[in-house]
Amino acid sequence: MLERNQYPPTFYEPIIEETIASIIAKPETETACEQQQESTHPMAEHEEADCPKKMIFVQYRGKSTEDYARALHKCDAPVKVVMTLRKLKTTMPSLKTKVEKELRSGTVYQIQCPSCKACYVGQTSRHLLTRFKEHTRPSAPVRKHFDDCTSILSFECMNLLKTSARGEAHLLTLEAIFIEEMKPSINTKDEYRSRALTIRVF
Repeated sequence: MLERNQYPPTFYEPIIEETIASIIAKPETETACEQQQESTHPMAEHEEADCPKKMIFVQYRGKSTEDYARALHKCDAPVKVVMTLRKLKTTMPSLKTKVEKELRSGTVYQIQCPSCKACYVGQTSRHLLTRFKEHTRPSAPVRKHFDDCTSILSFECMNLLKTSARGEAHLLTLEAIFIEEMKPSINTKDEYRSRALTIRVF
């Protein structure tokens, strides 16, 4: 994996050799220290069992992180060190081109009237522009509301609330949550009934 990420062998081979050597050949001083602790504190294991250990997550930074974990172990700290790694994609910028708003799919959106601040909340798995064109039809509730308010229905009135790639069922759940929270007045009563959010506790 290190070679695939273009790390040179001069960087990782010494680290691997040092780690293997520290695991196989345990220092004599550390072994003698452990024996002395066992003879001096016969109830150490019992006390350690009574004291629950807490997990500490430390980002791995090489030998300094190992020394820190070893020091905690030597002083009998009631902790368990868990070393984590940071993925390269979290430190490097994304190379993907940004998808334009008109071409976004799998979204929960809001259309807000600029005159009366009334809004409509919906979801679509298609392109956002395709769904907006359906709202511009004369028979659509959004178009009727904008005509009554003498407002211009433009694509700029459409705001993106949430995106999801987990399917239509997840989009409907997100839509129901936003409808319950925002109480959009342009949504019809039938939509409220068919997309009500129900949480069952078992």
